[in-house]
Amino acid sequence: MSQWDKFFGSLIDRFTTIDEKLQEVIGLLRQLIEKKIRAEITVTPTVPFIVEPDVLRSAVAEALSYDVLKKAFYEALEEIEIDNMYDIYTIDLTTAHTDEPLLKGKVTPRVLVVTKADSTFYIKINDIAAKQFTAYEGFAIRGFKINEIYVTNTAATGRGEIAVFWRE
Repeated sequence: MSQWDKFFGSLIDRFTTIDEKLQEVIGLLRQLIEKKIRAEITVTPTVPFIVEPDVLRSAVAEALSYDVLKKAFYEALEEIEIDNMYDIYTIDLTTAHTDEPLLKGKVTPRVLVVTKADSTFYIKINDIAAKQFTAYEGFAIRGFKINEIYVTNTAATGRGEIAVFWRE
Protein backbone atom coordinates (compact mmCIF):
# COMPACT_ATOMS: atom_id res chain seq x y z
CA MET A 1 0.00 0.00 0.00
CA SER A 2 1.51 3.33 -1.06
CA GLN A 3 1.90 6.33 1.19
CA TRP A 4 -0.85 8.12 -0.76
CA ASP A 5 -3.24 5.17 -0.37
CA LYS A 6 -2.65 5.33 3.40
CA PHE A 7 -3.12 9.11 3.46
CA PHE A 8 -6.40 9.08 1.50
CA GLY A 9 -7.63 5.99 3.38
CA SER A 10 -7.03 7.85 6.64
CA LEU A 11 -8.85 10.89 5.26
CA ILE A 12 -11.86 8.77 4.28
CA ASP A 13 -11.89 7.18 7.75
CA ARG A 14 -11.95 10.63 9.34
CA PHE A 15 -14.88 11.72 7.17
CA THR A 16 -16.74 8.53 8.04
CA THR A 17 -16.25 9.35 11.72
CA ILE A 18 -17.43 12.92 11.12
CA ASP A 19 -20.51 11.58 9.33
CA GLU A 20 -21.31 9.27 12.25
CA LYS A 21 -20.88 12.10 14.76
CA LEU A 22 -23.06 14.35 12.60
CA GLN A 23 -25.84 11.73 12.70
CA GLU A 24 -25.60 11.69 16.52
CA VAL A 25 -25.77 15.50 16.67
CA ILE A 26 -28.77 15.56 14.34
CA GLY A 27 -30.55 13.05 16.56
CA LEU A 28 -29.90 15.21 19.62
CA LEU A 29 -31.05 18.34 17.76
CA ARG A 30 -34.27 16.62 16.72
CA GLN A 31 -34.96 15.64 20.35
CA LEU A 32 -34.24 19.16 21.53
CA ILE A 33 -36.44 20.77 18.87
CA GLU A 34 -39.27 18.32 19.58
CA LYS A 35 -39.13 19.18 23.30
CA LYS A 36 -39.04 22.91 22.52
CA ILE A 37 -42.00 22.65 20.12
CA ARG A 38 -44.01 20.66 22.67
CA ALA A 39 -43.22 23.25 25.36
CA GLU A 40 -44.24 26.16 23.11
CA ILE A 41 -47.44 24.46 22.00
CA THR A 42 -48.57 23.86 25.57
CA VAL A 43 -48.06 27.52 26.55
CA THR A 44 -50.96 29.83 25.79
CA PRO A 45 -49.54 32.45 23.44
CA THR A 46 -50.22 36.14 24.07
CA VAL A 47 -50.39 36.68 20.30
CA PRO A 48 -52.80 34.57 18.24
CA PHE A 49 -51.07 31.40 17.01
CA ILE A 50 -51.02 31.76 13.22
CA VAL A 51 -49.18 28.57 12.23
CA GLU A 52 -50.73 25.22 12.97
CA PRO A 53 -48.50 23.06 15.22
CA ASP A 54 -48.37 20.21 12.69
CA VAL A 55 -47.27 22.60 9.95
CA LEU A 56 -44.58 24.03 12.21
CA ARG A 57 -43.42 20.57 13.28
CA SER A 58 -43.14 19.34 9.66
CA ALA A 59 -41.29 22.52 8.58
CA VAL A 60 -38.78 22.12 11.41
CA ALA A 61 -38.40 18.40 10.67
CA GLU A 62 -37.76 19.14 7.01
CA ALA A 63 -35.25 21.88 7.82
CA LEU A 64 -33.42 19.57 10.20
CA SER A 65 -33.66 16.43 8.12
CA TYR A 66 -30.53 14.35 7.97
CA ASP A 67 -30.10 14.83 4.21
CA VAL A 68 -30.46 18.61 4.38
CA LEU A 69 -28.04 18.95 7.28
CA LYS A 70 -25.59 16.47 5.78
CA LYS A 71 -25.57 18.37 2.48
CA ALA A 72 -25.05 21.70 4.27
CA PHE A 73 -22.30 20.17 6.41
CA TYR A 74 -20.39 18.78 3.42
CA GLU A 75 -20.78 22.03 1.47
CA ALA A 76 -19.37 23.92 4.44
CA LEU A 77 -16.46 21.47 4.72
CA GLU A 78 -15.68 21.89 1.04
CA GLU A 79 -15.60 25.65 1.38
CA ILE A 80 -13.68 25.69 4.63
CA GLU A 81 -11.09 22.98 4.66
CA ILE A 82 -11.13 20.37 1.95
CA ASP A 83 -8.43 20.69 -0.66
CA ASN A 84 -9.31 19.01 -3.93
CA MET A 85 -6.06 19.29 -5.86
CA TYR A 86 -2.47 18.22 -5.21
CA ASP A 87 0.88 18.02 -6.92
CA ILE A 88 4.24 16.54 -6.02
CA TYR A 89 7.38 18.56 -6.68
CA THR A 90 10.69 16.73 -7.00
CA ILE A 91 13.99 18.36 -6.04
CA ASP A 92 17.25 17.00 -7.45
CA LEU A 93 19.47 17.06 -4.37
CA THR A 94 22.59 16.19 -6.41
CA THR A 95 22.53 19.83 -7.57
CA ALA A 96 23.02 22.69 -5.11
CA HIS A 97 20.13 25.16 -4.83
CA THR A 98 20.00 28.52 -3.09
CA ASP A 99 16.53 29.89 -2.46
CA GLU A 100 15.26 28.17 -5.61
CA PRO A 101 11.51 28.92 -6.09
CA LEU A 102 9.48 25.74 -6.42
CA LEU A 103 5.88 26.80 -7.13
CA LYS A 104 6.68 29.72 -9.48
CA GLY A 105 3.17 31.15 -9.15
CA LYS A 106 1.43 28.02 -10.48
CA VAL A 107 -0.60 27.25 -7.34
CA THR A 108 -1.32 28.59 -3.85
CA PRO A 109 -1.48 25.57 -1.56
CA ARG A 110 -2.62 25.48 2.07
CA VAL A 111 -0.83 22.24 2.91
CA LEU A 112 2.76 21.15 2.33
CA VAL A 113 4.12 17.68 3.16
CA VAL A 114 7.70 16.53 2.63
CA THR A 115 7.32 12.96 1.33
CA LYS A 116 10.97 12.22 0.57
CA ALA A 117 14.29 13.60 1.82
CA ASP A 118 17.25 11.47 0.73
CA SER A 119 19.64 14.23 1.89
CA THR A 120 19.30 17.39 3.94
CA PHE A 121 17.54 20.34 2.36
CA TYR A 122 15.84 23.43 3.66
CA ILE A 123 12.67 25.30 2.75
CA LYS A 124 11.44 28.82 3.31
CA ILE A 125 7.80 29.81 2.94
CA ASN A 126 6.60 32.90 1.01
CA ASP A 127 9.67 35.07 1.54
CA ILE A 128 13.36 34.53 0.82
CA ALA A 129 14.14 36.47 4.02
CA ALA A 130 12.00 34.09 6.13
CA LYS A 131 13.58 31.63 8.54
CA GLN A 132 14.19 28.24 6.98
CA PHE A 133 12.85 24.85 8.04
CA THR A 134 14.86 21.66 7.79
CA ALA A 135 12.92 19.35 5.48
CA TYR A 136 12.49 15.75 6.59
CA GLU A 137 10.06 13.01 5.60
CA GLY A 138 6.74 13.74 7.26
CA PHE A 139 7.43 17.45 7.85
CA ALA A 140 4.15 19.26 7.18
CA ILE A 141 2.64 22.72 7.23
CA ARG A 142 -1.16 22.91 7.28
CA GLY A 143 -3.69 25.74 7.26
CA PHE A 144 -1.24 28.29 5.92
CA LYS A 145 -1.52 30.12 2.61
CA ILE A 146 1.68 29.25 0.73
CA ASN A 147 2.53 31.59 -2.15
CA GLU A 148 6.02 30.21 -2.72
CA ILE A 149 8.40 27.57 -1.41
CA TYR A 150 12.12 28.32 -1.62
CA VAL A 151 14.54 25.38 -1.56
CA THR A 152 18.16 25.45 -0.43
CA ASN A 153 20.63 22.56 -0.30
CA THR A 154 24.26 21.71 -0.88
CA ALA A 155 24.99 19.15 -3.59
CA ALA A 156 24.40 15.74 -2.03
CA THR A 157 22.70 12.49 -3.05
CA GLY A 158 19.18 11.52 -3.98
CA ARG A 159 16.12 13.65 -4.23
CA GLY A 160 13.51 15.45 -2.17
CA GLU A 161 9.77 15.44 -2.76
CA ILE A 162 7.22 17.94 -1.53
CA ALA A 163 3.51 17.32 -1.92
CA VAL A 164 1.29 20.40 -1.92
CA PHE A 165 -2.51 20.52 -1.60
CA TRP A 166 -4.86 23.33 -2.53
CA ARG A 167 -8.47 24.11 -3.31
CA GLU A 168 -9.35 24.92 -6.89
